[in-house]
Amino acid sequence: MRVEAVYEAVRPLMAELPEQIRDELRGVRVAVLPAPTPELIEEGCELGEGGAYIVRGEEEMPLGDELTDEKPQRVIYLFAQNIADAAKAREVFLHELAHACGLDEEEVAEMMEAVTA
Repeated sequence: MRVEAVYEAVRPLMAELPEQIRDELRGVRVAVLPAPTPELIEEGCELGEGGAYIVRGEEEMPLGDELTDEKPQRVIYLFAQNIADAAKAREVFLHELAHACGLDEEEVAEMMEAVTA
């Protein structure tokens, strides 16, 4: 799919999220790229993936008494070249969104099964 088409497929889902989930995801960016960049591949993304949820900077946050406003950067990536149609774009987005809400791979699989049943 084209990058713009992926955005158009997932934009309605973002608008329909319940307020509680929107609050949980405040600060999470969504980026649609044609394909994983070399930097993302270095971070562990694979060429054939439809998407990824990446948290950067978490390990760099200060510990102890030091206070900071810095927060980790949280990004949901969708890779257009690996998404065949609008249904797949929505599926990949929901999968990565679930990771951003704290679900692990097994929990995401259970959620996706319930959503698509």
